[in-house]
Amino acid sequence: MTNSTDIFLELASIPTYSSAQFQSKNVLRVSSRFPDFNRDTYRASTTTYVVAGDNVFSTFSPDTPEIVASTVSPSGKRLAVFREVGNSGSPKRFVEVWVNNKIEASVEVTKTHGVFYTDDIFSLISFSPKEDALVYTAEVKVDDEKEALDKYHFVPPLGEGYPGKKSPGLYYFKFNAGKPFVKPLQPSVFLKSLLLTQPTFVNDDKLLAIGYSYTNDHKLLGVKHCPNRLARVYDITLPSAVSDDSEEELLCSVAALTPEESSSRAPRVLRTNGSPSHLIYLANPVGGPHASCSTLRVIELATGKDTAAVSIVEDPKSNDFPGIYTVTLPTQPFLNIDGDPCVIFSSNWGSRTTVVLASLSQKFSPVDVTPNDDGRHLSWAVLGTDGQSQVICSRSSLNSPPELVIGNVTGVGDKVQWKIVVKPNISLELQERLSSLEIQVLATSQRFPVESIVLKDKNLQTPLPGISSIHGGPHGASLTAFSASVIARALEGYAITLPNYTGSVGYGNKYVKKLLGNIGSLEVEDCVQSIRQVIDAGITKPGREHQYLIGGSHGGFILGHLVGQHPDMFGAAAILNPVTHLGDISGTDIPDWYFEEAGIQYLPTSLMTPELYQKLFNMSPIAHVDKTRDDTPLLLVLGERDARVANAQGKQYYHALKGRGKNIRLVTFKEDNHSLDTVEAVRGVYRFVSELFEQAKAKKD
Repeated sequence: MTNSTDIFLELASIPTYSSAQFQSKNVLRVSSRFPDFNRDTYRASTTTYVVAGDNVFSTFSPDTPEIVASTVSPSGKRLAVFREVGNSGSPKRFVEVWVNNKIEASVEVTKTHGVFYTDDIFSLISFSPKEDALVYTAEVKVDDEKEALDKYHFVPPLGEGYPGKKSPGLYYFKFNAGKPFVKPLQPSVFLKSLLLTQPTFVNDDKLLAIGYSYTNDHKLLGVKHCPNRLARVYDITLPSAVSDDSEEELLCSVAALTPEESSSRAPRVLRTNGSPSHLIYLANPVGGPHASCSTLRVIELATGKDTAAVSIVEDPKSNDFPGIYTVTLPTQPFLNIDGDPCVIFSSNWGSRTTVVLASLSQKFSPVDVTPNDDGRHLSWAVLGTDGQSQVICSRSSLNSPPELVIGNVTGVGDKVQWKIVVKPNISLELQERLSSLEIQVLATSQRFPVESIVLKDKNLQTPLPGISSIHGGPHGASLTAFSASVIARALEGYAITLPNYTGSVGYGNKYVKKLLGNIGSLEVEDCVQSIRQVIDAGITKPGREHQYLIGGSHGGFILGHLVGQHPDMFGAAAILNPVTHLGDISGTDIPDWYFEEAGIQYLPTSLMTPELYQKLFNMSPIAHVDKTRDDTPLLLVLGERDARVANAQGKQYYHALKGRGKNIRLVTFKEDNHSLDTVEAVRGVYRFVSELFEQAKAKKD
């Protein structure tokens, strides 16, 4: 295995776990996903595992691309399947319910609605308590045959990650009582611009859902990675008589349960002795930074009382719980610990994601049940629970591919014993090479809470050539979790530095807010000092000819500043879908980001005035193009379907540098959005970046 791309492709082909459910106490239904580089597509599979003592038995189901989503009912007896059949241009859609390998009900919904939603933000599939109905999210169908002019009215798109999607809606599938049918759910009273999503049954005639609203200037600000939008929990009551003979739409009474200044998501219903007792959900303030610290809130369904089970943490003490930083919760997040209802979820805690246990009655403070006691630096993802004491998780690190584990949480403070259900299937040679990788987390002196993850081959003599990989957001984080590209580059002989600069999540809300108004300077200097510290420690070689950069989105923004403000420090940079000009907000689904990160409140009436434009220009990488060295090779990578950062920004940056005689190359992927995550781009970006760094090394030699 001498070719670095071959190493990367083997690493990238390792499946990752996307969801898991307990069908019974010892039976798990697990979904996984991986890129197929031969067919240039992602493939998924579902496996059933039976855990019997120390033994694990499994039945594997090869991928069936026509199944876009499926879920097991709470009893474990039924399986809901959402199927798209035929060519991608005009597929037929079906909703099915299976019992004991037999179809109980099936309805074609091609003419009822558009594509199914299967993501973590808008989608949630919920069975009714009697398991004779389910509710789900799909795109509202546009009637192109309307004679009225309504079809020409502007409907804001959902933005990044949702190409072609504009109007999610709720759909009610009734079965097991006469002829099965599917009908859309609509408010009985007109509610202006309300998009109902994430439905969950409370009882057989009542639902809870998240409703997104447009801003006063008729925008739907991008939701992906942005849990601070106009989103509330709504109570939905179904009509008293529901049948196939009912109206085309089911008109429901709809009432808001949460305040408009709170952005709500991930509703989950707790059942006590079989009856619904509480609703839990995550909440953030509307507006401000896109990923601030969240609260975990609890509504007592009988009284409507709404309290915070876990509050915002501003400035945690060392090693203390830093607050909640997660977009969603597991579909089944509940545990019962000594009679106390609890929630378990994964969240950023420093440079790892850990498993956090929280008491809904606040009997104890949130605790990390996966501390780094063994020094393995594992990052965890909670996939689901059995509602009692068992939790199923995925865990990985920068020298350990994802594995599936099950734990039994018996009490607060008790050490959880984890049983491995599935180990990754990799070659012996790759196992040996991964075991040579060493993970460190280094605090950056005098810049608390800044720290960096450092990955290197412990068998190689230091100092090594260095690659600094800068995360985006800026309110994201670099993690110790498995990353094929980072690991492959470490196996090539580089020492990889992954800084978590001021503004990274997992360190307290104070440090998220501290970056606002200081982008382009504070986080840039954090990265500089982190890189210098690794050089001073003798881990990487000094000199620009030994120091390379890679980063995307806000990470690309930082890279533009690094090669412009510190041109003599770096020998090459790969910049992916970057923000390069804060004053250019056209073509983005998150115009608020440009204002808020610059320290300016965004309102529906906000305009880009000449004075503001000048300020934002001065804070941008575009202001430093003249200082960028002519002999520093730069690679700029753009996804042509990026709805988050307009391609025009990257191209403007490219032409500005090219026109000044700088050494820059631009490559584009026509089917990719902001994340550059198609199989073609995953492979192509790795090759282009490897070529860039190899050329820089060859030039040095």
